[in-house]
Amino acid sequence: LGDTLKDEIIERFLPEEVSEAEREEISKYSLQEVCEYIDEEVGDHARLREYLKERFKNVEPAGFHYKLTAYPWKKIYTVNIDDLVERVYAKNGKKLLIQNQKKEKEERADTDAQYIKLHGCVAGDVEDMVFSSREYKRLINGMMNFKLNSLVFDIQRENFIFIGASMDEPDIDHYIT
Repeated sequence: LGDTLKDEIIERFLPEEVSEAEREEISKYSLQEVCEYIDEEVGDHARLREYLKERFKNVEPAGFHYKLTAYPWKKIYTVNIDDLVERVYAKNGKKLLIQNQKKEKEERADTDAQYIKLHGCVAGDVEDMVFSSREYKRLINGMMNFKLNSLVFDIQRENFIFIGASMDEPDIDHYIT
């Protein structure tokens, strides 16, 4: 969960010279704000993204996760960067087209579902990950990519499933509104 990850990041990336009062204040920040602080104030953007990539790689699914493939989903959206769904589909022998790049992959014909990773992926470029406040603002104010266009279209048609979102992501709120 976000708060657990936030605490891990504070423990791992906050310099020792940060006072106890500052640590207490930073611990009240949201995950997005903590990532922004580490990126901007500590200057550890690249190392934080590499940590996040390693932290969410090879996630072991629980038994109930395998039920995900029981329904013939056409599109699955997520803001999670982990590889859990990819592992579930692979272990269940189902084909999944993973949309984790800036450009759309077209080979849909032989896949069971399309998995659209809106905020990056452990198998992708760390620069595509969205965690800090600045990255959310860039996503909202920047040029729409095919993944966001697809989400907006599907929101209007009510034809999608969203996995792993607490629905407090500013970009998702923006597009739903």
